[in-house]
Amino acid sequence: VRALYPSLAENRARVTVHAVFGLLNSTPHLARPEALPGRAVTAALLHRLARGAFAAAEPS
Repeated sequence: VRALYPSLAENRARVTVHAVFGLLNSTPHLARPEALPGRAVTAALLHRLARGAFAAAEPS
């Protein structure tokens, strides 16, 4: 992660990784599988959210 976001301090990177992991880990438990959009749509959304989380964690 820090190779992609070098300005991210180690402690911020660690917190952000845990937050993103929580997002990814909890998504399948949100609803019945058929209630979620398709696998590809869900994967694309989670990818954008994860990238956004890391970008938001960078110092401004």
